[in-house]
Amino acid sequence: MSIIAGAKMSSLTQALEHPAVIRVMPNTPAQIGHGMSMWTASEEVDGSKRELTQSILETIGREIYVEDEKYLDMATGLSASGPAYVFLFIEALIDAGVYVGLPRDMARSLALQMVYGSTRLVMDTGKHPSELKDMVVSPGGTTAEGIQALERAAVPAAIVEAVNAAYQKSIKLGQG
Repeated sequence: MSIIAGAKMSSLTQALEHPAVIRVMPNTPAQIGHGMSMWTASEEVDGSKRELTQSILETIGREIYVEDEKYLDMATGLSASGPAYVFLFIEALIDAGVYVGLPRDMARSLALQMVYGSTRLVMDTGKHPSELKDMVVSPGGTTAEGIQALERAAVPAAIVEAVNAAYQKSIKLGQG
């Protein structure tokens, strides 16, 4: 089993001189049982080993099995690198709270619960994030002003660029 970013199945089977290989792309929230892992297995991995792998990965969070290995590089850019993007966003929110005058501990509590609650709202309702966003944005209101500032700063585009940059790096890593 490999968790090496970009390491292709063909390279792993050749280097290990073993045809039965499982490739997993986990993320750091796995440390607390809330990770997201995408994985695949070579054809030589039998059903019982696949079931065992799935059950192991479920102990550290959620898992998605894919037949096509190409999705692992994509998951590397999104869900494996993604916690760092979220941590950066949380850090910026806390710093922004301090900037506008909140004590740091209060800004931290507000930011963390807001991110956690917002994530749970998306997960629990199944609603598209844009629909939930629209429920917060009042015409001409404070949130509309804040959203405009984020869009002027190209934050949504920067997030897409970050995921794509990490994805491209994963591909390059696999090319040796």
